[in-house]
Amino acid sequence: MMRDETIAKTLLAYSNCAGYAKIASRPDLSGWGLSAEAIRLVENDSNAFFIAVLFDRMLPWEKAWEAPLQLKGRLGHLDVNKISKMNIHSLAKVIGKGPSQKALVRFPNRMAGGLVSACRMLMTHYAGNAQNIWQGATAARLIERLCEFDGISQKIANMTARFLGTYYGVQLNDWEKIDIPVDRHVARLFLRAGLVQPVNSDPVQRISNLKHAIIEKARSLSPRFPGALDEPAFEIGRYWCTSEQAHCNHELEPCPLRDICPNLIHLNVK
Repeated sequence: MMRDETIAKTLLAYSNCAGYAKIASRPDLSGWGLSAEAIRLVENDSNAFFIAVLFDRMLPWEKAWEAPLQLKGRLGHLDVNKISKMNIHSLAKVIGKGPSQKALVRFPNRMAGGLVSACRMLMTHYAGNAQNIWQGATAARLIERLCEFDGISQKIANMTARFLGTYYGVQLNDWEKIDIPVDRHVARLFLRAGLVQPVNSDPVQRISNLKHAIIEKARSLSPRFPGALDEPAFEIGRYWCTSEQAHCNHELEPCPLRDICPNLIHLNVK
């Protein structure tokens, strides 16, 4: 257990050094590496922010958060009332591949259906303004509300709650209710670092089998804010502890966990 606590402290220290551990007083996505125009849009338009959340379940996150700007360019607007009334097939054509455009996502019809459904719910329950989803809500209630939208899972709901509190200036008091969002990078890091155990002898572990154990472990290691372990675990899992190999001693910058991780490189996730 002592080693697990050391790993958690190192993850949180890395988060501090990388500038992830701030609590924003206003929207500030300047460190995300997005285009300036995309940042302005998602910082100043809560509906654009929410549309990015919807895209984030079907794209790498960098592309997901550029998607509202691209969609606005194709539609000429991001009016959720107009989108809520669109034919799904017509919207899928806008999102999909055309003679002079690349598809925004791999499955345009699924994305179009999710967008139309979400915009209808925004109009019906939140007066057409995504800000009303989180305005005055606790983290627990916010996560509940987000999970009511088609396609928003535990992972996306908790990730969004963390983004809103740490990057968007939304005042949340019950940080302990924000769990770690479990994706393949987080699961791989937790598994290889020995923070959770494999469920069988298969060298390729299913995320679904590890998810509950990872959430519970994060709660025990960072009880005041379990979600705080997300960003450093994601970052290290993505750039150092990759699915191909563990870059523990990378020549430019060694893995932050190099000296304390058991480095079980034979274990992977899917």
